[in-house]
Amino acid sequence: LATLPGKPDRGASLLGLSYANAQARLAEDARRAVALAAAGQAAEARNIINQGVSREQRRFASLSRFVDLNNRTDDVKQLHAALAESVKGLLIAVSGNHPIRGVGAPGVNMPGAPGVNMPGAPGATDDPRVPLRNPDVKGPLPPGGEWVTEKAGARASAIAIARLPAGDDLTYEIVNFINGQRSVSEIRDAVSAEFEPVDVRAVAEYLDLLAAAGAITYRR
Repeated sequence: LATLPGKPDRGASLLGLSYANAQARLAEDARRAVALAAAGQAAEARNIINQGVSREQRRFASLSRFVDLNNRTDDVKQLHAALAESVKGLLIAVSGNHPIRGVGAPGVNMPGAPGVNMPGAPGATDDPRVPLRNPDVKGPLPPGGEWVTEKAGARASAIAIARLPAGDDLTYEIVNFINGQRSVSEIRDAVSAEFEPVDVRAVAEYLDLLAAAGAITYRR
């Protein structure tokens, strides 16, 4: 990838490939979302699409490491606009033209594409607290792990999220999604899109456990 900016197309191939890959990943997101919508979980379906959009926004932004996006403004705007139209279609497919309560706050701007707005992520009203990691605590923090149980006690392994089949994977990703900006509810949305829908109370319970153990604090 590092050699692409020096090619005669000045990174056009990389932009095109990135767009094609984004469409492929969003198509897989859509398949999962449609299945959830058919099962009566339209809000969760829309969350998958919203989280997929956010992921692709971050991927597009990361291209600046390989391509001078300032010199390809028109190309980037066209690709972002095309992606925006694709996502609008996906959202209609999973939720129709009916608004979903608590979902779809408008207006996430795609980088480098002035005037092109993407549907926003679900509203994070359930738990707006923002967790912050303790930089002195490293590594995974499974509820039943030695460090967590030593700090928080045996009750750690009995919390709701620890009893889920993918509990260790879920908690690993929850910790990864802590970036000092995402709220508890936003972390719940992100991890639910990656795995299966998780109750925000289970995510909050786990994070509160980490707070009691000293692994995180909440922004004041």
